[in-house]
Amino acid sequence: MPATTRAYDVVVLGATGYSGRKVCIHLAKVADKYKWAIAGRDPKKLEALTKDLSLGPEVGVLVADTSNSVALDALCSNTTVVIACAGPFDRVGLPVVDACVRNKTHYCDITGEFQFFRKVIEKYDTVAAQDKVMLVPCCGFDCVPSDLGNWLVHESAKAQNLDIKSVVGYFQGSGSPSGGTMASFANLFETIERKDFSPSSLNPTNAPKVPTPRTTWISYAKDIGRWAGPYIMSGINERVVRRSNALNNKVASYVEASVGSLPSVVTGTLGLILFGVLIGTAPLRSLLVRYVFPAPGTGPSDEQLKSGFFKATFVGKTATGERVDVLVKDSRDAYTATGVFAASCGLVAADLARRNAVTTGGVLTSSSAFGTDLVDRLREAGMTFELLSKDSNKKRN
Repeated sequence: MPATTRAYDVVVLGATGYSGRKVCIHLAKVADKYKWAIAGRDPKKLEALTKDLSLGPEVGVLVADTSNSVALDALCSNTTVVIACAGPFDRVGLPVVDACVRNKTHYCDITGEFQFFRKVIEKYDTVAAQDKVMLVPCCGFDCVPSDLGNWLVHESAKAQNLDIKSVVGYFQGSGSPSGGTMASFANLFETIERKDFSPSSLNPTNAPKVPTPRTTWISYAKDIGRWAGPYIMSGINERVVRRSNALNNKVASYVEASVGSLPSVVTGTLGLILFGVLIGTAPLRSLLVRYVFPAPGTGPSDEQLKSGFFKATFVGKTATGERVDVLVKDSRDAYTATGVFAASCGLVAADLARRNAVTTGGVLTSSSAFGTDLVDRLREAGMTFELLSKDSNKKRN
């Protein structure tokens, strides 16, 4: 069905949740030339969201439960793009993807659950590719900065006739987790399968074999002059970037680390080890969910979010040691940034559909689906995507 025959360009499903609200806030700022709607299962919460964000009558309000296939079909058949924000995705996400595929509707989401991503590939990649339906999981803070940072390293190297063989993403930032994030972490440990432990679990079956290094302990990163340790989101980010490299015909390794002062990296690494032990042990995990984790749908207050930020430096190297470095940063916290990332992905998908410019389908990534269009839109939103000069590289060493 051509995009012009549908009532909406974009529908945000799960709009009243903590992250879904962030997506709507950004759309309200930038989507005045688009037809969009909010959707969820609770009419009262949708009405409250409409009032809280002062959304006008031009923004649609749709009631749909992810367990109701008839309602999902009605929703998906009336929009060009769905931005799914309701999780944990491994519990409630597949019926939404299924409805999008049935109705030839493009799909983005904010999941960070790599086992869910893997199931979407197994179930829908072939049919979505045949119908040129774009299914793009991980359009939030997981994994857009990683995916676009790595992609820009390779694109910049290509312009210099360089062949990148390895990329390291060094992350720093601040912020507190939402209830949805912690619920997804808990669900990951409850539903993960043996095949998900592979660092290449999201790769196409015909992808070339590449090294899959891991950051498991603390070391000094000479390339950027900072201490580095394990990064909590590397499990999903690295897998998605490896899929991107395969889809974008790049043969290179990718690994991530968190960086900071030695005390902060030591504290973060020990905390991550303790968190892994607690959440990986079923009885302790149930106690965390019941007594410690924030409730789903809740998250840091606006006041807490004010101190949030993220900064990621991507260091790419050729076989002979030549470097291409890219900086991705923003003064917004990860959740507000997720709203910007996901909304921007949805609008780029709608733009491509409007122009009849969707050239490929299947289970894609933000870089393989949206590339330059997404970088441009995020720059317009105030985010930094910068190729670092060789002089700036020397100053950091």
